[in-house]
Amino acid sequence: MMQPSLIGIIADGNQPTGFPAAAIIKTHIDAFDAITTNWKIYSMLAAFRSRPLAIPSAFCRSCLGTLVVLWLISGPGFAQSTQRDFEVRLAAAHQSRFSGRSLRDTLDILSQTTHVTYWLDRRVDSAQTVNVPAAGPTVEQAFSNIAAAAGLVSLPIDNLVLVGRADWVDRAGTLVLAAGSGAQPGDEGQAGAAVRATSSERPVAIRWPLLTTPDEALTEVAEALNVDVGSLRLPHDLWPAFSNTSIRATTLLTLIGCEFDRWLRLDDDGSLRADAFPEEVSIEKAYPAGLVAAAKGEILQIDAEALLTEQGNQTIVRSGGRVHRLLSVRKRLGRRPAGRPRPGPAVAVEDKRFTIHWQDAPAGAALRSLAQAGGWTLVMSSASGENAARLINLKAEETPLKELVNKVAEQVDLSASWDGDMLSIDVR
Repeated sequence: MMQPSLIGIIADGNQPTGFPAAAIIKTHIDAFDAITTNWKIYSMLAAFRSRPLAIPSAFCRSCLGTLVVLWLISGPGFAQSTQRDFEVRLAAAHQSRFSGRSLRDTLDILSQTTHVTYWLDRRVDSAQTVNVPAAGPTVEQAFSNIAAAAGLVSLPIDNLVLVGRADWVDRAGTLVLAAGSGAQPGDEGQAGAAVRATSSERPVAIRWPLLTTPDEALTEVAEALNVDVGSLRLPHDLWPAFSNTSIRATTLLTLIGCEFDRWLRLDDDGSLRADAFPEEVSIEKAYPAGLVAAAKGEILQIDAEALLTEQGNQTIVRSGGRVHRLLSVRKRLGRRPAGRPRPGPAVAVEDKRFTIHWQDAPAGAALRSLAQAGGWTLVMSSASGENAARLINLKAEETPLKELVNKVAEQVDLSASWDGDMLSIDVR
């Protein structure tokens, strides 16, 4: 795995800390944007909009462009409100099972019943039949279960859930995070204006009917952005209907382009710009060291090449959107080592009650779903593999997560134990 030619040392908040909090995008293209912050960035490269990348001769062998985006903690109220509502819907208790339906139909049913919009990678066979014996116990996990049944992954972002191939979802998701920031590149070795984690772009309602072409969808989005598509044309295709009442138009602009391996975004003059889809995309951000240590096993399962660098009581994580989704959820849940009090009066996720009705569900898959819903790192002993492959049947009403874990484990002669944020499964 190639290392980027530019590393930004950026502040995560209102004061410089020296810990990175950046999106780093690498690509083999001749022109690229460098989006920087108003805190100190030490760079070897400089990129300017609509100009060739200026590369010192010592780095001409790699010819890498780099995009660096700072995410500050605060953001506009309307954007935060939309995101909070989205997170509430994702965390809502949910349980369902699907058998013999197409991937598209299954996702449509889940979307309609949970009021969560999804976007499916167009290179995926949406007509393939999926069987999901256990979807839940939360809405977010239900999308993950359905995606996994088709060999895919899911990623909640902005106000929808991306579903598709792992590499595509990670790359497209990171570009969505960068979209709409309005950041400008600075001079070589100096930072430009700061950008925020929550975009200043106001969410809008966008919809298009069944059998809309990509060009027609692009026109809808361009109208919302008040820009002209000019001579930009996309390959012909016929798309399913789409409707979202509160989403950033730049999110959809980015996703439409990513479907055709293009990076669409707004240029300085307000026109649409199309570049090649970046080959490698990662986000670099600092988290509490204990948080990363507890989730390390899951991080490496998602991305075996994730780069974890310890700096004092922080760990800098460089990886794709799915790893950062995992860590941001853990951080928001306020996980703490055993024996330390949780902040605030909020009820811990594992103490919330769920209604489950699973029939002929693999025990291992059920345990993974419950562990993810509880924010636990799941560790299964090598001896538990055969038992975890057995099927379970579980019907429980308003039951805490830990009790559900024990019920699943007991059915297949396994035992569950917790150590802080770690859930260990072993044979009885």
